[in-house]
Amino acid sequence: MPSRTTCLRITTLAALCLLSTATAWSGVEDSVHDFRTELSINEVCVVCHTPHNAVDPAAAGLDYAPLWGHESTAGVYTLYSSASLDHTPGQPDGSTKLCLSCHDGSIAIDNYGGTTTGTVFVDDATFDGSPGSASGSALDFGTNLDNDHPVSFSYDAVATADPEILPSTTATPIGGTIASRLLVDGKVQCSSCHDVHDVDGNPSLLVVTNDGSALCLVCHDK
Repeated sequence: MPSRTTCLRITTLAALCLLSTATAWSGVEDSVHDFRTELSINEVCVVCHTPHNAVDPAAAGLDYAPLWGHESTAGVYTLYSSASLDHTPGQPDGSTKLCLSCHDGSIAIDNYGGTTTGTVFVDDATFDGSPGSASGSALDFGTNLDNDHPVSFSYDAVATADPEILPSTTATPIGGTIASRLLVDGKVQCSSCHDVHDVDGNPSLLVVTNDGSALCLVCHDK
């Protein structure tokens, strides 16, 4: 029979696991990515993820699809361009393409689980920006991203060419390095700045509050 000390350790570990799970759940729940009210459903995760019958990434034109169950965009985008850019990004890929599968306004939020005839879009007037809803046209980027921060580019390629971009080995305020905490396969993506699951509860789903341009200064040496 296990000792009292062993039983206590097991009980404590189980409690910590439950607390960790509850914390992760509470991030999405009642956030702007909780669509239970708008879609009249009782699940939070199902709009994006599915435990069974996930989409075939190759068939959907995706190179990143974590048990993805949502229809993917086929949009071709106009990208930000500037003489100050030291690297020319390509078309959005990876997790950014997943974000744009709602945020370019071409795919309905309720196009998941095999449905392709949804009627609720990110710019729908029923979304008012309160917790549990998307706001209106401010989150419908369309396919013109020429006034948005570049995404889907190699961070190290830019850091090598531009001395005002900090090395990807630089520590971040949220632990780890730029490479380990903010990049996806070495690339800047939407998730480099935004936490889709809203675990930290920062404004605009930011991974770090941008008070005093703190988020900008994680990568930019200004």
